[in-house]
Amino acid sequence: MGRVVLLWLGLAVWPAPALAVNVAHLDQAAWPGAAVTYAALARAVFAGIDGPGQAETWVTTREQVLRQPGTRQRTTLPAGSRLTGVEAFAVRGQGKAFGVTLWSFTGEADTPGGGMAVLALFPEGAAAPCDVVAVQTDAFCDALQGKTLPLGPGEAFFIRNHHSNSNQSYLSTGLYHVVSGRLRRIAEVFTLAVRADCRQCFTETLDWRTAPRPGTAYPDVTARVRLAPCSGCGGRKAAVRARTFAATSRFDAATGRYVASGSGLAALDAFNEGNL
Repeated sequence: MGRVVLLWLGLAVWPAPALAVNVAHLDQAAWPGAAVTYAALARAVFAGIDGPGQAETWVTTREQVLRQPGTRQRTTLPAGSRLTGVEAFAVRGQGKAFGVTLWSFTGEADTPGGGMAVLALFPEGAAAPCDVVAVQTDAFCDALQGKTLPLGPGEAFFIRNHHSNSNQSYLSTGLYHVVSGRLRRIAEVFTLAVRADCRQCFTETLDWRTAPRPGTAYPDVTARVRLAPCSGCGGRKAAVRARTFAATSRFDAATGRYVASGSGLAALDAFNEGNL
């Protein structure tokens, strides 16, 4: 059984170490021993983009419409968006190696804060992407340092969207993998933390687990969220009682996608909606 625990306002992840590289200069080689640079990858993903070298100097010159995995929606990366950083890491999909790059932009995108994060997938050693998608839905977006979860013939990885205000923190964690050279979202879980007096104060801890399923190489994936009163708010002080929510997704070979069973995390979503 595989297991990954994500602690809000702190991280504890097993088993994979941090594998992501934060690319500051696009003239760096994208693949060990290869002539392909991140600059070449950028030009392959974003038509018309260019710059002298450092990531922060590159600006898009054309509008680009991108799909959002797990939804029927499209989003637009506007012309004039400025590249602010690149995060790169490796994953396996159906036994093959791929490079994943997360390109972060500032600009006038239709997201909180106007930023945009674009995920591009490359077969190992390739200079052209096999899939490009938009993944930002909140003020901040990251790939959890490239940490992965073993998943049958491949690995799953995480995309987080998040922000905080004075007394609440919001985190949406998406679990992704590669099927037939395409990026697929397995599940997405929203968790909330409220910092207030004991009548309202609580935290939510997300835990991912996998379990083998007979007849398929892809394991079941369960997202479990533990809701708990804040430390020091036990007993009569706490208005929020500790409980656990869980939802399991199973791989559908006919569609090549994971599908949530039952009502998923609807009860958690309803609880959080009432506390926003």
